[in-house]
Amino acid sequence: MRYKYCPECKKAYIKSSLEGDRCIYCNADCEVIDVRRNGLYYLGYGMTVAGAVCVAAPRLAEIENGTPLVILGLAVAVAGMALVVMGSLRMAKDAAETALARESGK
Repeated sequence: MRYKYCPECKKAYIKSSLEGDRCIYCNADCEVIDVRRNGLYYLGYGMTVAGAVCVAAPRLAEIENGTPLVILGLAVAVAGMALVVMGSLRMAKDAAETALARESGK
């Protein structure tokens, strides 16, 4: 994933594909850093998909009392989304550390 790091704000955040290389907060020049997706990120997406399948399964398989499965699916999906956010925050921290290391190595 691509992250932008602003040395003025000391913030790293996800760079969208059409976004320029300026900070969205202070309009200063930013450094673009490529960060590999981490395991938490992938685990979160897997759990989100698994939760969605659990929510849809009672309807698709015509299960008589599918309420417990739907509740479980919702809980797994929400936990998966939380893991995706935690993984993204960790990647932003990694991007900031990489930028600071490059800056101090100059």
